[in-house]
Amino acid sequence: MLALKLACEISLLVFLGFFLGKKKLFPDNFEASLSKFIINVSLPCLIVVSLNKPFDPSELSGLATLMIMSLAMTCAFFVLGQIGYTLVGGGSSGRLVRFGTTFCNYTYFGMPVMEALYGSNGLFLYNIFSVPIRVVIYFFASVNFSGSNERKSFREILRLLITAPTAAVVIGMVLYLCNITLPDFLKEVMDSVGSTSSPLGMILCGLSLSHIEIKNIFKFPKAFVIVLLRCIIAPVLTFGVLYFTNIDTEYIKIAVVYAALPMAAMTTSYIIEYEKNEYAVRESAVALLVSTLVSIVTLPLFTFILDKVFA
Repeated sequence: MLALKLACEISLLVFLGFFLGKKKLFPDNFEASLSKFIINVSLPCLIVVSLNKPFDPSELSGLATLMIMSLAMTCAFFVLGQIGYTLVGGGSSGRLVRFGTTFCNYTYFGMPVMEALYGSNGLFLYNIFSVPIRVVIYFFASVNFSGSNERKSFREILRLLITAPTAAVVIGMVLYLCNITLPDFLKEVMDSVGSTSSPLGMILCGLSLSHIEIKNIFKFPKAFVIVLLRCIIAPVLTFGVLYFTNIDTEYIKIAVVYAALPMAAMTTSYIIEYEKNEYAVRESAVALLVSTLVSIVTLPLFTFILDKVFA
């Protein structure tokens, strides 16, 4: 029932954004403004509130396990992406497949989904899980997409790490480790603002997808390799490996759901910045559209399987 409810909620919100985008009801800069609000205001509030809980020393080993799992999965997905890179013959398509397989939409899509599925504690664990990913993705994007173009310096990449969500994770962790609880009135305000992240994030995904001409998606067949690797093979492998470990069931669920998320929404932006290749930009947009649509079906399916297996 929860999986069906999740599928309906994601579908309605994404398609609402898609419909509004196709109808062109908003000014051209609306998407950028909405994205800035989510990234700089609502998501940081959601992150800080989710991390603001009484400190429990017994949780530290578990939190370390989550971050190790995150790094290990990123490395495994990179290997999977490298296989995809070889299958499509390298080039810009290969770099897209490699990046799209390695990284998913862990913020706009991941955080709302984790909160809906596993509540505030699940979101707390997920924010810890995503810390290494938030660091690695910027370095990897620069190296992966630069090609023959000039790469960003180490200092420039470090600047990219200083984002509102990253700062929110740091602030939240400091509050947690120092056992500092926010005043009720402040926590309630931040919770109210943070609660907008889920619907607005999904609507923004739909708005972004509305710019893609659906009739053109089959002109980019290599983009479908990402869908296979990212939405199907990655979560199946993750579940298959973790099922035979002694890792906490809740951690396994978070890892598998993360593995089933669609391609990272920022992929196209990275390609625009580094590749400067119109075909690659369009191909990444198609991959984002198809992987998002497929994940609306596969994500609830994996959630259903997890609930049955670990009932």
